[in-house]
Amino acid sequence: NGARDKAVLFLIPDDFEDSLEVPEDAPLEGGLKIFQGITFQEAQIASMRGTAEDFNRRGIPVAMLRFPKRDTASVFALMRVLMDMVAIKGRLQQLHIDPFTGQQKISDEDTYTQSGVEGYKRRMRENIVRAHR
Repeated sequence: NGARDKAVLFLIPDDFEDSLEVPEDAPLEGGLKIFQGITFQEAQIASMRGTAEDFNRRGIPVAMLRFPKRDTASVFALMRVLMDMVAIKGRLQQLHIDPFTGQQKISDEDTYTQSGVEGYKRRMRENIVRAHR
């Protein structure tokens, strides 16, 4: 319900790598009977489309990014591309330049310093060291 200056990104695999389906004789009642006999992929696509349609109706921008299949290699490659996009966007916005000095500030570059992320990494390492003493 905030500013409409960002888009919600839907990630859609062309192949869910899953043949799971709701059995035709599943004991579903009422409005849930529509799920009998459909696959996980069909349910996920219907859910995604319904969410995107609702967002569009409310003026929330959406984008859909398709990728080959829902497997480790495809999802890893997709995440890598998205991480690279963040890095490139940060450079294009010159987030690596200190606005006051005009000097590069690689060690605490705003592109990579996300609230909670660096702190959790430090604390996670401390917890691991503490647990293995």
